[in-house]
Amino acid sequence: MQTSIFRPVLMGTALLAASALSLVSCKQEDEVGALTVSTATVGGRDIAGATAATGVGLTSNVVVRFNKALNASTATATSVTLTPTGGTAVAATVTAAGDSIVVNPTNDLLSGTRYTLTLSNALKANDGGSFAARNFTFTTFGPLNVTPPKVGNQIAFWAFDGTVNESQGRLNISGQEAITFGADRKNNAGAAAMFDGDRSIIEVANGTSLITPSNSLAFWIKLDTNQTHGHFVMGANFFRGHQFEFTRNGEWFKSAANFNFAASADSNTGEDLFYNANGQYNTTGGWMGHTFKDTRNLKQEVPDKWVHVVHTYDATTKIRTMYLNGQRVMASDFNLWPVGDSKRRVIGMRTQTASDLSTTWAFGFGKGRDASFWSDTDFGDYNKPGANHFKGALDNVRFWNTAITADDVTTLYNAER
Repeated sequence: MQTSIFRPVLMGTALLAASALSLVSCKQEDEVGALTVSTATVGGRDIAGATAATGVGLTSNVVVRFNKALNASTATATSVTLTPTGGTAVAATVTAAGDSIVVNPTNDLLSGTRYTLTLSNALKANDGGSFAARNFTFTTFGPLNVTPPKVGNQIAFWAFDGTVNESQGRLNISGQEAITFGADRKNNAGAAAMFDGDRSIIEVANGTSLITPSNSLAFWIKLDTNQTHGHFVMGANFFRGHQFEFTRNGEWFKSAANFNFAASADSNTGEDLFYNANGQYNTTGGWMGHTFKDTRNLKQEVPDKWVHVVHTYDATTKIRTMYLNGQRVMASDFNLWPVGDSKRRVIGMRTQTASDLSTTWAFGFGKGRDASFWSDTDFGDYNKPGANHFKGALDNVRFWNTAITADDVTTLYNAER
């Protein structure tokens, strides 16, 4: 009888002990807390708050801190992604150390673009704690990035979003002076290059590579008419390369360019495409080689206002075209020059080479400071007080190695304005 009573007691004790161990084990598992985000910043700006950050710098890194140490092996380019709206995840280096992750994009972020940082549930804590996926958003500084027409032929682009550097990384800046940044046409602060009309200049090494046989140049400009002289807006070697110029009050502007002849690679000739909106071309009393010129009040439309200007040249057709605010305003055709005129034989645009010239492209003047050509004139010597330094603002300057079409110009204007 005693034995039969004792054995159930032992069995009961063993069951209680097993239950206690099970409870302890479950409690230990429950005590492995979840991995959670403590802070998330981009360029030092909070993106974990209720309001998404805006105006984020284009070279910013993302830093995420967690409530405890992270299993670094789970932080990868697939578990942590940064994606622009409508695009694919950007190339980036993801580094984890301790309780933090740093996301370093390979290239500059796009301007004016909304990005989403995605942290997937593949992330784990060192102690095995799980993570519930999170998304954070922010918008970068500047106007919305635009994919231009014929993007494959765009050989250079200056966004001027707080930097003088060429945005595609193809050309280097060899010099700059007195450049500041101000509001662009959409009033984005610090998103346009400002030129003081006195010393401001940006110089581009190997800039004459921008002057290709067929080419296009597009830019936004705001002309400051509080000036006593004309504006050499940009160029290389003045008319012996390619130069863009506005008169002081904006009542005319022109492209002065150099061309070479089909008969000799060493022969050159210069020609201006001079637009004054007087409506005169070959059928209305103007020059026989000009096929179109419209009429408008440039003195009201251009001074102290943002306008979009495009110049194109097609070496195959020999047609040169100017656009203002998305509309064709002037065109010329070398095939219509007088019979026997040497300019009927021109082919592509190019810069001349000579000891008084250079390979520098300049913004803010018609040549680089390393070219001596026209240094004997008051208007063409950078160091003289009366030189035609540009005063105003430039933004979104683009170069192509092909002649973009009228439809391309309209598309670009509507996308960027």
